[in-house]
Amino acid sequence: MTDKTVIIGAGPAGLSAGYHLAKNGRKNIVVLEAQNQVGGLAKTIHKKGYYFDIGPHRFFTKNDEIDKLVNQLIGRQLKKVKRYTPIYFQQKFFDYPIKLGNVIKNLGFLMSVRILADYLVARIRVHLWPKPEKSFEDWMVNRFGRTLFRCFFQVYTEKLWGISTKKLSAQFAAQRIKQLNVFEAVKNAIRSDKKQKIRTLVDEFKYPKYGIGQIYQKMADQIKKANQVLVNSPVARIHLKNHQVISVVLKNGQKIALDELVSSMPITDLIFALTPTAPQKVITAAKKLKFRGLLSVILAIKKPQVTRATWIYVHEPKTTLGRITELKNWSKEMVPAGRTSLIAEMWAFENEKKWRLPDKELIEIAVGDLSNLMGFIKKDKIEFAFVYREPKAYPAYIQGYQKYLKTVKDYLRTINNLQIIGRYGTFQYNNQDHSIETGLAAAKNILAGQRIYDIDSVNQEQEYHEEKK
Repeated sequence: MTDKTVIIGAGPAGLSAGYHLAKNGRKNIVVLEAQNQVGGLAKTIHKKGYYFDIGPHRFFTKNDEIDKLVNQLIGRQLKKVKRYTPIYFQQKFFDYPIKLGNVIKNLGFLMSVRILADYLVARIRVHLWPKPEKSFEDWMVNRFGRTLFRCFFQVYTEKLWGISTKKLSAQFAAQRIKQLNVFEAVKNAIRSDKKQKIRTLVDEFKYPKYGIGQIYQKMADQIKKANQVLVNSPVARIHLKNHQVISVVLKNGQKIALDELVSSMPITDLIFALTPTAPQKVITAAKKLKFRGLLSVILAIKKPQVTRATWIYVHEPKTTLGRITELKNWSKEMVPAGRTSLIAEMWAFENEKKWRLPDKELIEIAVGDLSNLMGFIKKDKIEFAFVYREPKAYPAYIQGYQKYLKTVKDYLRTINNLQIIGRYGTFQYNNQDHSIETGLAAAKNILAGQRIYDIDSVNQEQEYHEEKK
């Protein structure tokens, strides 16, 4: 078969598409990656004997096909990790899932009673006088009460998205926090039956010995046996003719003719790259879709351990940091002997002042939070530090985004040989396995010669992602 397939993006989605095609004997595959290594947001950076993931990327899936795929790729390298992900608030650690004794100890009896009373009132109100749930705040307050919302959700969420929870779409809460309720949390805290576990949470997950990037490096290596994976190859233009993509042009001027295009590049960048240009209403809609950028301050630490947490959600309003990961608690092979590391995350839009700060200042902010406000480390224990920037890490579910996304996707569906996949490509807040699933679906469509799998249906189930019955 001589048909050429070009895949834009060597993250979980793009590499999964390429891997499935190659595994099924497809030739003439070219995977294009703008950065200098594969993995996308799930890459692992190796530096001075340390391995650093970009953010916490545990592997968990309800999809048996994807679980089998990853086990076939690196099964011997996977280890099981106990999850401990506390909330840091008011300079204290709160267990998550919530434990009654822990909450009372940290917040005091009166505040704990207030949270429970507020929760009961909210649940009664939502049944007797239901109101439309337009915003994240509406959705959360209806289910948890305003006191618990302010303590454990508002600060972190506004750090992450950079907007008021009143402006964030309720769909984000519905996708990420489905079915969790305080009654279940209290029952989970009181009951001794280990089989009664709080919904939405996985106590154990799989993780590769040398970082999540092992999965995607293995995929890339398999693809390269008979096809191409080109790094440092950002796409500049995508040429259309008669509702077909006929070629892509890289920023270095190289032109690649093709028969099928699978794109995991940000959906907005895809629209802006099309030639002839998309209709003005489509371009206008694309400009309304926003991505939130990720700023990771990565620290090598001259200590055996800082915390026992896999990662920590920082709900403390005095801090700039939003999440902290200690990868040694995932795999001791991630760091040299007697050392550990921290990945301290902040978020910003590209037009914000924070995004434009020099690396040195971002490191100072992170170290200041970790040392002065949180007391985790001392400056003299830092071996080295650097900053990783991902300008379009998270699709921002700002209220009203659905209508703009529909306009963009309706236009892209008129391009017959184009499929969009992954978190960036579909503008869907996918977890890692969802992105893999979209890549596999696109590859299966190509092999079948028709669109038998609906990529937009991925990650649309009503049951929360982490619940597997």
